[in-house]
Amino acid sequence: MFEVTALLHRDGAIYQDINPGMSLEHCFFLSFPREVLITELLRRTLPNLRAVRVPIFSGCGSFHCYISMKKTIEGQPRQAILTALSADHYIKHVVVVDEDVDISNEEEVLWAIATRVQADKDLLIVPESMGTLLDPSAPRAITAKMGIDATKPLGDFPPRLSLPKDALERARALLGAG
Repeated sequence: MFEVTALLHRDGAIYQDINPGMSLEHCFFLSFPREVLITELLRRTLPNLRAVRVPIFSGCGSFHCYISMKKTIEGQPRQAILTALSADHYIKHVVVVDEDVDISNEEEVLWAIATRVQADKDLLIVPESMGTLLDPSAPRAITAKMGIDATKPLGDFPPRLSLPKDALERARALLGAG
């Protein structure tokens, strides 16, 4: 038992807390350790790994994983996919892209899928895999996992087209898109 003798407070105090669910703090604390784990595992067998991203919002910091690599041998993206899918039971979608794609920009990741993927060759589906009860799409925590190889084939492949930066700025100015 204790006796209160004084009660103090601070004007403008900041209360720090972690919000559960779909909040930036919660998803960041899920995402970052997964990125570190998957990076460490991939570096053991893929020295040409460039980066790993577990997106905070689109994948809830848990379900999606983007991998950037400099492919030197066909089959390396599939190896990366299998490693990432087996590293953490929360991960259920893995996309591997070339080093010219910025994996922190999801528009670029989607562009790579749109321009470099043929579904009959570049998709890997792993049915009836261990998942998590926190995934609302996975009853009994059994899920299907998917990997997408969105890398260019080695050899001849059309180059990525881009406009010079000054031309883009001029066009934006003319269109009023700042």
